[in-house]
Amino acid sequence: MKISCIERLIPTLKFVHNLPGANEQIDGFETLIRNMDAADIRTLSYSWMPDDDWQRATIEAMERGGASKTAFNLEDFDAAKLPTDTGFALPESHQGKTADAFWENL
Repeated sequence: MKISCIERLIPTLKFVHNLPGANEQIDGFETLIRNMDAADIRTLSYSWMPDDDWQRATIEAMERGGASKTAFNLEDFDAAKLPTDTGFALPESHQGKTADAFWENL
């Protein structure tokens, strides 16, 4: 068996939001890519989403043929049921950023 892809929960939050520690996180990301090359792992699945990559209201939606899938429907979304600390929350000072602010970080 050989690992062929690295994905999910790669730390990017600090450099996506230009938070303290962003440069160290970028260094870690670069090290990951170098290590992947050394291990002949050619696929890196990353996410630049501003707050992790699980923006779903349900993981139990139904698809054709009875298959299950994730889904987001704003009418079904209940913010009061969100966990308050998942370890991925942004500091309050960085919440509500505009798209222009994200582009400035690139």
